[in-house]
Amino acid sequence: PALVLAMIGAARSWTASAVGALLFAAIAAAAPVLVPALVVMVVVWLVARPRGAVRIAGMLVPAAALFAPLVFEQVSRGQLLALLADPGVPAATTPPSAWQLALGAPELGLTGWESFAAGLGLPPGTALLVVLVLLAPLALLAILALFLPGSARSIPAMVVALLGFVSAVAATHVSVTLLGSTTTTIWAGSALSLYWLGLVGATVACLEAFGRSAGLPTLVTAVALVALAVPLLVSAATGAATVRESTVRMLPAFVSAEAVTDPTLGTLELTAQADGGLAATIHRGTGTTLDEQSTLAATDAAIGEPEERLAVLAGNLASRSGFDVAGELDALHLAFVLLPPAASPEAEAVHQRAREALDGNRLLTPIGDTAGGFLWYYEGLSDDPAPSGPGNTDTPIGLAVLIGQGVIVGLTVLLAIPTSRRRRVKAARVTGAETTDDAPDDDGIQR
Repeated sequence: PALVLAMIGAARSWTASAVGALLFAAIAAAAPVLVPALVVMVVVWLVARPRGAVRIAGMLVPAAALFAPLVFEQVSRGQLLALLADPGVPAATTPPSAWQLALGAPELGLTGWESFAAGLGLPPGTALLVVLVLLAPLALLAILALFLPGSARSIPAMVVALLGFVSAVAATHVSVTLLGSTTTTIWAGSALSLYWLGLVGATVACLEAFGRSAGLPTLVTAVALVALAVPLLVSAATGAATVRESTVRMLPAFVSAEAVTDPTLGTLELTAQADGGLAATIHRGTGTTLDEQSTLAATDAAIGEPEERLAVLAGNLASRSGFDVAGELDALHLAFVLLPPAASPEAEAVHQRAREALDGNRLLTPIGDTAGGFLWYYEGLSDDPAPSGPGNTDTPIGLAVLIGQGVIVGLTVLLAIPTSRRRRVKAARVTGAETTDDAPDDDGIQR
């Protein structure tokens, strides 16, 4: 909503344009799946307000500067859709169908109503009926707004809702990130937020057209929407759905204790997959943190020399062979091997076979079963430092790109700070029929 307000004001104010540019960049970084819809909104608003075209178009500049390196890398890979990948750790979810998205539910379960109705002992299908009834007032008012006075605002709002719905449907059909041996789709909740924004905007326009008679429709719609959130409110009140602090330990305590003296110490995590394979991941120090995640890595399906090397090591650790395991563990500076519990019955056989192979390896000392899985320790690790590769900012080009991004964002922040207050000087004649307004525009130019 803040971005939409800033976008409206950008047609006449450089300050609003700069604020909108920062909001656009933040939203694009948090939910890249919204970028196509937001760009369409900016272009449409630019065409509708050609006098403020420069200010409106300027809202795209910081986001374009921040995304330019990622765009270059993904285009060079031939993975343009990978630009829409969610930031953070990939998570496997079952995407909802189109009709569930139309009901505003980003995941299966109708925003908790299915489990809530089952807990009350209601018959199957009751949850869907209840959700349809509770959403009916909002849907009717939003559609009715298209045929009442003020449609100049309700039609754009419904277009925004349509863009959000199309983005949500598209998100559930795009799989760009890898989680072990499976791919994951983009979360539809971000796009549905735009869908809800458009519906609410059209509903408000409809209620405004009703004038003084809007009291009852407003009350009914508000009560229905609050009732729609009852399962979420109940789960929050009962503690069924709460956010808890972590233990600040992503790897077993034994690993964390050893990593205090050597932050480059590596842990090889082998996760059994349902398709009969193993997912191999290397953690350094106390574990991989969120700031070390990258959509560039999460969407990389290419198999290069490092991936092949790690796959060979994992395969030989999980089976008995004459491979020089000690040499590879030393080269990669790996002191621990962690085998998490099997996530599914299909992966149980792979997990058991890998555990037997690791137990039979004389180089590895079993530590025991930990909270993160079964742990082995490689005592013969050499003192050679861990291998490290140069980052993008370690090159002159990377440093220049980083400086350029900082300059663009810094100038946008300065432009977003109001530098003067609006002054209005009104001179009323004796008749009171005329007034003059000598106030400068928001950009400080006297008209």
